[in-house]
Amino acid sequence: FFHTQSFSLKENLRLIQILKEKFKIDARVSSHGWSKGRKLFRIYITAKSFIKFKTIISPYILKSFIYKLRE
Repeated sequence: FFHTQSFSLKENLRLIQILKEKFKIDARVSSHGWSKGRKLFRIYITAKSFIKFKTIISPYILKSFIYKLRE
C-alpha cells in the first residue's frame, strides 16, 4: 500500500491515473477508515503490476528496505 490517507479520493484517483499513463502500472484505491469525520484512502498496486513496479523502483531502494518489496 501507498499510505496516501492525507490525500482526497480525487487526488488518489489522479495518482492512480498517473501510474497508469506514465508507467503502465495498474493500481486501485482502498478505503481505510475514518479520521476526524473524513474518509481515508490508500493506493495499492495490483498483483499483475507488482513485478513491473518492483523493477522500476528497485534501483532506488536502500538495501535495508528491500525486504519490504517481497511478493
